[in-house]
Amino acid sequence: MTNEKQNIDMVMAIKLFFINYLNFSGRASRAEFWWVYLALTIIGFVPLVGIFIQLVASIGLISLTSRRLQDVGFSGWYQLVPYSILSLSIGLSLAEISSSPFAIFISVIAYITFIVFLAKPSIGEDNQWGKKNEHSTSNYSLGNNPKDW
Repeated sequence: MTNEKQNIDMVMAIKLFFINYLNFSGRASRAEFWWVYLALTIIGFVPLVGIFIQLVASIGLISLTSRRLQDVGFSGWYQLVPYSILSLSIGLSLAEISSSPFAIFISVIAYITFIVFLAKPSIGEDNQWGKKNEHSTSNYSLGNNPKDW
């Protein structure tokens, strides 16, 4: 195993996604997160099969998002913030309270901020959620290089 950084492609990201399906600890690189997100978005356009795969992948996507947030230095629990604000704005709209445009504005700001958090580069040093990635993903340090499969 070398110390040079290896690039991660979509196939490797999908393999790591299923290996770490229920792993909420550790870190996930930007490439690992965004390749899986792109694959799930593309699969989502396929009728019926896409919906089934989206449902199956939902727990894994939550764990991947937690690891991605932890990689940039935030707790995985931060992913609840946009959904909480969205629920609040929907509740205000259903209750026909006049401040619903303001709640929708706050929801949009929360989602944009959340996307910025997910797009940030990885922290270059160890943090409380794990060691820095010597490679593009933390699983290489465990000897689980998907390219060897």
